[in-house]
Amino acid sequence: MHANKVKIYDTQIPNTYPYVVRQSKNNGIKGYIQENLKFLNPANTISFAQDTFLSFFQKQKYFTGNNVKVLKYKGKNTIKQKSLMFISIAIQKAIAKLSWGINSSKESILETKFFLPIDHQNQINFDFIEKFIKELESAHLAELEATHLAELEAYLIASGFTQNDFKLQTRDRQTERERERERERAASQAEIENLYLNIVWKEFRIKDIFEQIKTKNVVTNGPGDLPATTAISINNQLGRYISPKGATILQNVFSATANGNGKVFFQPKPFTILQDSYAFKFKYEINNKKEFYLFFLGSLNKVFQKYSWDNKSTWKRVSEELITLPVDNQNEIDFDFIEKFTFLIMKIILNEIIDHYNKKVKNILICIANLK
Repeated sequence: MHANKVKIYDTQIPNTYPYVVRQSKNNGIKGYIQENLKFLNPANTISFAQDTFLSFFQKQKYFTGNNVKVLKYKGKNTIKQKSLMFISIAIQKAIAKLSWGINSSKESILETKFFLPIDHQNQINFDFIEKFIKELESAHLAELEATHLAELEAYLIASGFTQNDFKLQTRDRQTERERERERERAASQAEIENLYLNIVWKEFRIKDIFEQIKTKNVVTNGPGDLPATTAISINNQLGRYISPKGATILQNVFSATANGNGKVFFQPKPFTILQDSYAFKFKYEINNKKEFYLFFLGSLNKVFQKYSWDNKSTWKRVSEELITLPVDNQNEIDFDFIEKFTFLIMKIILNEIIDHYNKKVKNILICIANLK
């Protein structure tokens, strides 16, 4: 059946089956279709694209497009999926030298020779194939897990967590740690609610807490390695990398857009202001704890989000805005509450990120386990 004559779904829905064509990606599957079941090909077979010379193992029942043949194992014993996958790769290696334009027929396909391991009786050594693939899977899974673990640790550190904030486990202890994280999440959530219910909030004018920082004009600076802010609202507002010559280098302050969508960012690393943006800091000295900056960041962005290209978030405007903050018994900003409250939220988020990583690893294991 031709692709132009069927409705193709991007994802599999009830009563649809894979539609295998002559493409090289996605195991040859172009999408999923509903068709007359009499044209359905059996599962656990190999699809063979005649003029593109592509061989794929197909786990599900499937329909085929033009010039796609189906190869079925003719032995008496049931062949396992891992062995079929191995054979499809062996066939692909044999036909890799062939290309579009070379005619192939059913007869020529069946005459194609490829290599397989054999046992002492000169029969296909399926035991070797099964063990070989299992070894490959174990090695690949270990490598994949190590890569994901390294990526996750790098992400968490880049997000402001330290290695002391988290402890990542390999899959042999995941279930135990998942239960522990669930208990931690519930305890943290209860503590957050208790803190929130027992705190007093007060409005403060932004200019009474923060002051704008004057910076040198570096618009003409050429390329370099110093991050510089622009009016963008992605990538932590770092739109360019410029030469540091003559620049006002800042760190542990807030930056904000002066054009476009109003947004505030915390800048924990050295940077400078380039254009359509500005920086501001606390008017008085505070401990440079990330919890303080992250809490204020949320409060400030509640104000900044109403600004846009037509209503620019200049310092003159936003400095007159009010933000709501927790206060202590002396009616002063309660930094102890802020630190504890933010830490608990970060802890919940950290556990959710780690759980997401573990689920990805589990899904990989499930996919491998489903290959019989």
